[in-house]
Amino acid sequence: MLLPAYAALVAAAARYGRGGTDAILKDGAMLQAEIFDRHRDQLVGMQRTSDPDTSYLAAEFMASSGKLRADRALALEAVRRHPHYTASELEHAMGVRDGKIRKRLAELAKEELAVASGRRICGVTGRDCQTWESVE
Repeated sequence: MLLPAYAALVAAAARYGRGGTDAILKDGAMLQAEIFDRHRDQLVGMQRTSDPDTSYLAAEFMASSGKLRADRALALEAVRRHPHYTASELEHAMGVRDGKIRKRLAELAKEELAVASGRRICGVTGRDCQTWESVE
């Protein structure tokens, strides 16, 4: 059985007409550009140009699977339900972990759907953190 990451590389090699994972790894810059072009509207800001190829593959998976859209909708619902919460408080209130909401907040701000509304001590982390609210 193939490991999921390796299987994703093999699938990407087939999609991009390359000879296998070695071609992807050797031609990473080209792969990154092709992935970015295919999902440009959804991937802007998700990864840096210095990120490894696996970040671009992960971003493509997020966009093509619908997971990115679902996570953004969850983040927007969280800031609508819980204005002036920190990212950690939003995730705690919505019952999610692993940065699922935190990672989407800056994207919502770029789309002018949410804004940073202030800062205060977070009830989850105990640190000084930014708070968020929806624009609507």
